[in-house]
Amino acid sequence: MAFSEKKSVRPIIKLSFTSTELILEFIAVISLIFMIGTLVSSWPSISEVVPKHFGPTGEIDAWGNKNLLYFPITSAVIIYIFLSVLTRFPHSYNYPVNITEENAERQYRTARTLIIAVKTEIVLFFIYIQWNIISKTKALFLPVFLFILLGTLCYFVYRAYKLK
Repeated sequence: MAFSEKKSVRPIIKLSFTSTELILEFIAVISLIFMIGTLVSSWPSISEVVPKHFGPTGEIDAWGNKNLLYFPITSAVIIYIFLSVLTRFPHSYNYPVNITEENAERQYRTARTLIIAVKTEIVLFFIYIQWNIISKTKALFLPVFLFILLGTLCYFVYRAYKLK
């Protein structure tokens, strides 16, 4: 049995960026520049064989060509661009609460700040990956990344409910 649900039309609001959002954007952009600068400046001194995979304990368990170092930068730039575009359309996100004329601006701003914070965390995570590959050190990517990312998501979902 099919049913149709009337889709509510959410207000489209042009929001200015908050100082928190601008600071997070600045950190993300500087981090991308830092990643590229680090790779360019250290490229001649990087050995031809670098860590390709880190096991669950953080130990290096596979090796590959140093061209693998393009992966973290490329991934970070693509994700940065995608999430930057996404921040322009907060009315199209999924929300844990109903969006109304009264709460739209608060919810949109909270959701956009979440996206910008996650974007910055992801870029910083890729710096961490790049640094571990270049320095060939033990790396605990998953636990650290999941803890930070899930903490951010939980905070902003809580905030969205609080601001409904």
